[in-house]
Amino acid sequence: METGSPVGERARQLATQLSHLTGIDIAELPEGFDTSLRSLDIDSLVFIDFLVRTEEEHGFEWDEETPPEVFETLTSMARWMLGEPAGNGAGNGGSKCS
Repeated sequence: METGSPVGERARQLATQLSHLTGIDIAELPEGFDTSLRSLDIDSLVFIDFLVRTEEEHGFEWDEETPPEVFETLTSMARWMLGEPAGNGAGNGGSKCS
């Protein structure tokens, strides 16, 4: 991922939020923002809290139809939130809060 890009900046913001909830510094992991979130074994309630916080802090709503692959990495989540394909060619199903 290109440092300083909108996707990179959003992934960095998401990593900071997740780190506050879990103590995991994703930026320090070998794959960085492309680390599989499943591999981090994050408690499901903590992950739900994380998703709610992303909605509140970024003015974004996760739709019920958001494909599961969007939640594979912080990069894929950032892409989806910014209206880009998450990495699998799927379009953005999220929406901005009004």
